[in-house]
Amino acid sequence: MLYHSKMLVGEGKSDEARKVTKMVMHTLECMAKGGIRDHVGGGFHRYSGDECWHVPHFEKMLYDQGQLVNAYLNAFCITKDVFYSSVCRDILDYLRRDMIGPTGEIFSVEDADSLESEDASRKKEGAFYVWSSSEFLLKLVYLETILELPSFRSNQSLIEVHLEISFKLFSRHKDEVELKIELPLQARYQVA
Repeated sequence: MLYHSKMLVGEGKSDEARKVTKMVMHTLECMAKGGIRDHVGGGFHRYSGDECWHVPHFEKMLYDQGQLVNAYLNAFCITKDVFYSSVCRDILDYLRRDMIGPTGEIFSVEDADSLESEDASRKKEGAFYVWSSSEFLLKLVYLETILELPSFRSNQSLIEVHLEISFKLFSRHKDEVELKIELPLQARYQVA
């Protein structure tokens, strides 16, 4: 679509090109802020499993990442908005960290199904991405220690609001309520 916009400019249809560009930028922004983006591990999941696009199908494809890197990089080149370049960097960091093997091989997919624990006998969709409340609290304590952050208990209202949103999201789709770290919490730690 961004190439189409560029062609429209070349044809003297600047108003139409601006509308197309605005639509594409809005779509990319919504995707980056939405449920198909892995706000913790980086990259994008293939698609969403619910009609609101909140819960992803936890599979990640190499070719999706490559196309999205190009789209966000083009968006940055057009707008000079660092939001788009940071999304691009996030995807590339994910690819370098998780999609390249120890001897340099490149993986084409990260499977949606994973074991919930080392002793589990069956895989479950998204198990790798969902944390129990005790795992979540242990990770908070670890982050506070390593990053020398003020205790999360000192700003409990922010954490409670965020966790309440996560509870509602997962309780609609799973029997057991579990927690997942999402961008607002990560942003709180980046700012602190």
